[in-house]
Amino acid sequence: MTNQTKTQEEKARDYLKGRIENANKALTLEPDAEDGADFLHQNILAATPEIVVTIELSWGGPADGFLFYFNGDKELEKITYYFSDWGTYDEITLSREDQEIIEQIYGEIALSACENYNV
Repeated sequence: MTNQTKTQEEKARDYLKGRIENANKALTLEPDAEDGADFLHQNILAATPEIVVTIELSWGGPADGFLFYFNGDKELEKITYYFSDWGTYDEITLSREDQEIIEQIYGEIALSACENYNV
């Protein structure tokens, strides 16, 4: 199967397999060896702090709610809606218009939870 005919999940699993192989390779290198440190640093694009605040609306049969994503400066980046039912899970990133509505309703609670979190 070519990369063009693979599903997004199949592509993601292929990438994950490569990442796991690289992590295993890093484990075999000497921790203080210069090549080991270089290997680890060359394989990291960024380490970015992010806070995710979950506003649960229901849980179990089905579960749903909103995820508020804040950056390291505790600024709201995006809101997604999640829905989970019997072993399935989906997230939908809200449109700007929908995000404004949800932020008006739950934003203060999410920000309060975010501000109580130390990054």
